[in-house]
Amino acid sequence: MRSDLKENPFTREFILMERGWSYGYDPNNPIFTYYFEDHPHLRQKMRVLENHGFVQDIKFNDMDRFQMSELLADYLKSSE
Repeated sequence: MRSDLKENPFTREFILMERGWSYGYDPNNPIFTYYFEDHPHLRQKMRVLENHGFVQDIKFNDMDRFQMSELLADYLKSSE
């Protein structure tokens, strides 16, 4: 997430998915993508962040989609 924010400092939304899935991205609304194969227990990790208020679940179309808080974004950007 740190490196993603470094390259795209205004992006806050991200999805969780498997590598074999496809997703119709909106070129006017960039989002980050994190893959289950690359991050063990990814869904559970997001629930912990959600429980602490660092991310908000904004799921739609059966896709796990989240928005990170400004608090988390600031933390990740300051920890470079």
